[in-house]
Parts: sequence; C-alpha cells; structure tokens
Amino acid sequence: MKSIFIYLCFITNTFALFQTHCGENTFEHSQAYVIKERSITCEKIDYFQSIIKDISNFFEEPPFVRLFIGLKSSNASFDYGESINIPLQLVYANHYGSEYYPDSNLSEYILAHEYGHAIFTNLLKNNEFYREIYLVDKQVSKLEFKRKIEGSLEEDDQLRLADLTLKKRSFNKVRRLLNDYSEFFSDVVAVYYANDKEVMVDALYSFSMSDQQFSLAMARSFSEREIDIEDRLYTEEHASLVLVRQFVGKNFWPKTDDEKTNNLKLIFKSIEQEILLRLRQEEFRLNPKIMNERLIKRIENQNF
Repeated sequence: MKSIFIYLCFITNTFALFQTHCGENTFEHSQAYVIKERSITCEKIDYFQSIIKDISNFFEEPPFVRLFIGLKSSNASFDYGESINIPLQLVYANHYGSEYYPDSNLSEYILAHEYGHAIFTNLLKNNEFYREIYLVDKQVSKLEFKRKIEGSLEEDDQLRLADLTLKKRSFNKVRRLLNDYSEFFSDVVAVYYANDKEVMVDALYSFSMSDQQFSLAMARSFSEREIDIEDRLYTEEHASLVLVRQFVGKNFWPKTDDEKTNNLKLIFKSIEQEILLRLRQEEFRLNPKIMNERLIKRIENQNF
C-alpha cells in the first residue's frame, strides 16, 4: 500500500489537462480536454465530440465520456471508467525499433473504437458480476481526472485512490475474460460508424509495420478471407474473434441506422450470454476456435 501511495504522489504533476472552450457547440455525452493548452484547433475538438454524438444515436442510454486529446502517442485507450485518451497521431514501433505512423486522417475511427469500449462497459453494468467492477472503475477514473485537472490530490483522496487501485487489480481475472469480447464489440461499433468493413485495418496500417503487426491488423477486418484459427496469433485479444468479425461482415452488415441499432443490440446480447455462461462454468481461458464457434452460434440463434 505504501509503495502505491508514494508512486501516486510522484506522478501527480506528470499529466496536466486543460478544458477546451470552443464556441457555442454543446455535446451531451462528452467533454473535451487537451493535454497541451491551445495545441489543437476547436474545429478538430468539435469534430471528435461530434463522433461521440453520432455513435450515441445507436444506443438508448449512451455513456458520457471525457476526451483527453493529445498530439501524438503510442496508443489510444479507455480507462474503463469515463475517460478516453485519443491522440491526433498514433506512433508505433516495429521490431527493428523504427517508428511508423498510421494515417492520422483515420484517427476518428480509433476514437469510435474506444467509445465502443465505453458503451460495452455501460451495457455490462446491469449484470450482478460486473456492478462492483463498474463502480470501482468509475471512482478511479473520477479521482485520476481530478488529479490531472487540479495538479494534485489531497492526502485522503490519494489514499482512497491507492485502495481503489488495489481493488481494481483484483478484477483482472474477469477483465481478461471480457477483453476479447470488448475488442470485438468495439470494432463493430467502429465499422458500423464508418460504413466500412476495412476501416480498423486502414486506421492501423502503415507500410513500415512488421509482418506480425500487419497480420494483427488484418484480423480486425470484417471481410471474408482464409485464416488458420489455430495460429497462435489469434490468441491475442484484438485478433481472437476474427471469424466472428467475418461472420458479422457477411451476415449482419447494416444498410440503415435502424439496422445498426438492432444489430448492436443483438450482438451485445449474444456476447452477454456467452460471458455469463463462461463465468458460471469458470471458463477463464478458451481456445479461439471454440470461442468463435460459440459466439457465432449465439448470434445466429438470437436472429431467429
């Protein structure tokens, strides 16, 4: 406990945020902050918030999120609570140590994917197994946001954050089970928003990426192609449900916004049922082939 408390004190001032003030546009389901004041145009900030607004229309109770917008980063992320970190430019390193840059014009679809994670956790919150996880994640997110805005936390809040951080770690076993499904669902949100089966591949692609990085990116495609599901590549959480992606791209590709809404409900319901079964049977690890077959069958059954 003491070491975590000291660590939290040490990082207090390493990440400051500035709230944006961009004209008269208001967005119900998001607030935007920049990591460097006046570093990003209001046009870009409003555009990112409009993405959240557009996607929120697909859901009855879309979650609120805070957008932390930076210039450049090696990743985008959702903190499981209320905060999304999204850079204008993703920067990756290949196995030679060289940096490569995916197309920054496609960063909106990375944001759509991250908001998909927020939607996924929001939909899960009604399940008994997830309620405590959801509440702890929210509290951690709020305290970390407070620290970033105010520059520091009072000692009581720092101790509380340390306690909650330890509690959050205790959920890792369940979290690992959920990750494959959350990555898949978030990709569905992104490709539906983009009306493009290849948008996650395009958003991650760079000609400088390694062969393995390219294969992992291709696993995010919703188009049909031959793959060897026994390849260990598909044990990675972003790639594991590759066959379900192809199935959705072929059989549940929407033509209207109403179809997007209905399909997302159906797909989430199928995922939820599969998660609950796995928790009951304590199947915390599952072969990707079986994971794909079972979820495809559930989606088919939901549709009849």
